[in-house]
Formats: sequence, C-alpha cells, structure tokens
Amino acid sequence: MESERIWITGMPFSGKSSAARKLASLLHWQRTDTDAQIEKDSGMSIPEIFASLGELEFRRKEKELTDLLCSAQHRVISTGGGLPVFYGNMDTMLQNGTVVFLNTSVEIIAQRSLEHKDRPLVHAVEETQEARVDFFRKMLFERLPYYGKAHHTFGSEKALLEWAQTLL
Repeated sequence: MESERIWITGMPFSGKSSAARKLASLLHWQRTDTDAQIEKDSGMSIPEIFASLGELEFRRKEKELTDLLCSAQHRVISTGGGLPVFYGNMDTMLQNGTVVFLNTSVEIIAQRSLEHKDRPLVHAVEETQEARVDFFRKMLFERLPYYGKAHHTFGSEKALLEWAQTLL
C-alpha cells in the first residue's frame, strides 16, 4: 500500500464522493467526505455556512479538517472541489498520503451541476449547459495548477478503481 490515506480531489460534481465510497469499500478502509464532515461538525449545510458565516470561514473549517485527517489511518478522503486551493491544503495532502485528481470532463460536470441547484457555487450561474460549461472551464483553468500536483490523475472513476486494484 502506497500510504495510509488516499485523498481524492477534483472539480465540483466530478464524482469524488462516489469514487471514494467505492474505493474505500474495495480497500476495506474508512471513508471521509470533507463537505459532509464539515456539515456534521457545524450542524449546518454548506449553503447555510456560506450564507451565515461566509466562504472564508468555510475554508478555515476545511483547513482544520485537512490537518486533522493527516493522522487518520486507512482512510479514503473525498475533498471539496476548492479545498486543495486554499491555505496550503494541497501541499499538506501531498505530504500526508497519496493524492488522486479525478479529472472529469467539464461537459459532464456542467450537466451534473444542472441537477443540483442547492450548491452555493453555481446558484448565480445561468442554468444552461453552455453557461455552466463556460463557468467550469474557467474554474478548472484556475484550479488546475493545484489539481495538477496530484500523484495520480484519472479521467474516470473506472480508471481510478483499476489503479486501486493494483494496490491490493
């Protein structure tokens, strides 16, 4: 086994949580979804945190959780899409586990975003495929310098799980 932690990063709506569930099951490891854990710890949904406390407070909570998870053993961690971008989190993850970038196409991400209207990230973006593709293309351009540092990049959940088979 390469490490005690596998961090799955990628764009919002890229399938990180689903991939983490399957990967944790395959490896017989525990799983943590950072967004779900922050919601549980704070007693608020992500949209409520953004609305009442602001994005910076949410990013601070992500940093605290990232630091805490560095001591977790046998854990698959799906991160929020922006987590690697803030407070040196990507470097922290790289030093404390294996980091995987799930590089889902922006067209698929845009389509999935149209099915989830409750995310604060996209509430101000026009609800058309074209507008969402443009929005996520720009976001990917901004975040790629962080995601690109990952130890491994996979274009699909299937490729990620095939790689995981080699770890067994």
